[in-house]
Amino acid sequence: AKKKSKDDDVSFFLPKAFFIGSTAGLLGSLAGMGGGFVMIPLMTSRLLRISQHQAHGTSLFAVATTGVAGALGYSGQVNLEAATAIAISGMMTAGIGAHLTTKLSEKLLKKSLGIFMLLVAP
Repeated sequence: AKKKSKDDDVSFFLPKAFFIGSTAGLLGSLAGMGGGFVMIPLMTSRLLRISQHQAHGTSLFAVATTGVAGALGYSGQVNLEAATAIAISGMMTAGIGAHLTTKLSEKLLKKSLGIFMLLVAP
């Protein structure tokens, strides 16, 4: 049987997860993004210590809800035609991207995300 560590304790884990969600929600909405770029580095850090692949999957699940909340905060400032086209095409290709990331090693996935973040930074 696997020995339980302090990281497996929900009372230890949940406050950190709430901190990550709060930080990502605030910074993500300020930057006009869902927060995944904030969540993933925090989840893979010493804060939660989850794998790069788990962080990507967890982030995508969380961003779905934080993105909706952020968009509601921008009420009246959303270009619905563009948002609809982006959402539909994103939903059509998200599964492909998720499948492709499972083929990458954790190290290459982490490095690729870092390079991508640098390339798209304003």
